[in-house]
Amino acid sequence: MYWRYGGSFFGTMTQTNRYVKAYRNPKLEFAVSQPIWWEGEAKFADIVLPACTNFERWDISEFASCSGYIPHVYTQTNNRVISLQMKCIEPLGESKSDYDIFAAVCERLGIGDLFTMGGKDEYEWVKEYFEATDLPKLISWKDFEKKGYVVVPFPEDHKSTPALRWFAEDRVRDTPDWAIPSDTVGLKGLQTASGKIEFVSSSLARFEAGGNIDPERPIMARSSSPAGGTPQRRSLWQVSAADGFPPPPLQLPHHG
Repeated sequence: MYWRYGGSFFGTMTQTNRYVKAYRNPKLEFAVSQPIWWEGEAKFADIVLPACTNFERWDISEFASCSGYIPHVYTQTNNRVISLQMKCIEPLGESKSDYDIFAAVCERLGIGDLFTMGGKDEYEWVKEYFEATDLPKLISWKDFEKKGYVVVPFPEDHKSTPALRWFAEDRVRDTPDWAIPSDTVGLKGLQTASGKIEFVSSSLARFEAGGNIDPERPIMARSSSPAGGTPQRRSLWQVSAADGFPPPPLQLPHHG
């Protein structure tokens, strides 16, 4: 069984046909989709569990955080901002929040109380998460719920680490990076895998060692435009959209 929630891979990932083939594979006996919108991927599911939007549920989050993808990075803002995502309306139609859907399924499996930790709803979980952090030192839950956000004070002991300044000044790297092993030898200098100036990258050359292309990262074919090619090829596209997006356009990059 494949249970998909959190947005659609279709239109957001490369080589989308891989996912189409996966859904059509006879080895996949059952597929569940938990979408907010009726995306293309949902149409391949045997069962659709309609999820509500973030306007119809409670949540707490950190604004513009990269969620661990990049260390200590907060895009589009100069401060850490913790926001309370307030529930505006009740879920529309038959939709439910992701949490309520999971709780209902767990209830049918006989582990509902274990999943919800005694029947806690989303509001109670949000409040508990708030109280488990350092936020109560900055603001009370009552004021946080009323205001909706809190700006985390800038740390007094913060040390500025402009990118590559350490290299320009011939110092050991002091930026809070998550470096690959080949870049951690002494933490000094713009290092290569060989430790020398490379006109041909040795780290890339290993992918073609022995004349073979790295099987885990095959060369991708260039994208084809419906406006070009043979008449037979053009006939595959009955409708062609001329817009400002590169093919294929990016859609639904986030859930909610």
